[in-house]
Amino acid sequence: IGAPPQPLLPSVTFSTGQSLQITFPAGSHAVQEFVVRSRAMSSSDGDWTSITVPGSETQACLTNLQPGTNYFVRIAVRTNNLLSPFSPRLPAATNQSGRR
Repeated sequence: IGAPPQPLLPSVTFSTGQSLQITFPAGSHAVQEFVVRSRAMSSSDGDWTSITVPGSETQACLTNLQPGTNYFVRIAVRTNNLLSPFSPRLPAATNQSGRR
């Protein structure tokens, strides 16, 4: 059994000054969990921040972000303890004022 296929591109449902809500489509495989990674586009070190979300969920909220900042977001799925390739990078931005 190989790694699960790469997930489809997630979408940004809404943003505030310090958070992004990301929605991702469920795959055709039984997903154990989603791995959601984000990083500021201006980040020179390239480090990604990761969170995991149960496979039964279809969205994640990325918090403690900087207002008025552009981010890249990508997701992978874990099935049978194997991690899929990550989705292409989705550009997303937090609001300047902290409001929706």
